Amino acid sequence: MYKLIILLGLVVIFLMACGGQEEEAADVVDSGAQSLSTATPLPTPEPLKTELDEAQPAAGGETSPVPTPDQAAKSISPVPPPTAGTDNVRPPMGSEALVAKAKEMLAGMPQVRTPVEQIALVSIESREWRDGSLGCPQPGQMYIQVITPGYMMILEAGGQQYEFHSDQTDTVVACFEESRKIKIDDGFQVRRPLPQDAVMFYGRQGGFAGVIEGWTIYTDGRVVDVDGAQAQLSPEVITELLTMIEEAGFFTMAPEYLPDNTCCDLFTYEIVVRKDNQTHSIVVIDSAPNLPPELERILGEVDAVVRASDS
Repeated sequence: MYKLIILLGLVVIFLMACGGQEEEAADVVDSGAQSLSTATPLPTPEPLKTELDEAQPAAGGETSPVPTPDQAAKSISPVPPPTAGTDNVRPPMGSEALVAKAKEMLAGMPQVRTPVEQIALVSIESREWRDGSLGCPQPGQMYIQVITPGYMMILEAGGQQYEFHSDQTDTVVACFEESRKIKIDDGFQVRRPLPQDAVMFYGRQGGFAGVIEGWTIYTDGRVVDVDGAQAQLSPEVITELLTMIEEAGFFTMAPEYLPDNTCCDLFTYEIVVRKDNQTHSIVVIDSAPNLPPELERILGEVDAVVRASDS
């Protein structure tokens, strides 16, 4: 009996001990929960906005449409186009003078009539031409048969593109269909600019033998041919010649008189005259229709004067 009472007492003591630990654990849990409930809550991150979210109306606002890809592309400011005369490429070192010469030639052609400062270089490529024609032979002309390094240039004027060929020194030729109506050779170039103190240039080229002749005439009577040889006339002869040219109506004549067929072995004549701040140039090819008799007279008299200076 005593043993049973002692055993029951031990059980009661054990149960009382276990109950105290549970209460203590419960107290710890309760205090932890209270601490968490009093801690500052972490901020809730805002969701990332998309174009669709931005397009949704705000409270009381209006809907902003989502731009389409085409509209987004149009919203980009376009790159302004290059102004007239702005080169698209930089010429290779050493070719700048050739490009400038090609621009001057193009600016002076009657079918172009574009100021040289408005002509742009579109492209330039190194080439090796198989002969002295530089890849653009003219009818009735003979050329040295030797490989000639040079350039092919594309110029732009008035929205049109024109092809020019050159060597690597000082020769430039026009190489497009319209240019074949007017022959341009090494001797003199059509629509050549007059030196500042000159009053006239007269040139003739072509024929079966490929003749190249040209003379620049100055106010003091000097006459210089395309080879640099000089002769001297009296200034009075030059004055009389200029007066005759003006009275014949030279400054009101058309800039060119060309036949329908420029082939073959025809002569091309060029005359440029400056008088009293007027400068006019005319190109004539043999067999040109409607050639004014007055212009024939001018060419004849100028030819006689320059040839007289050679004698």
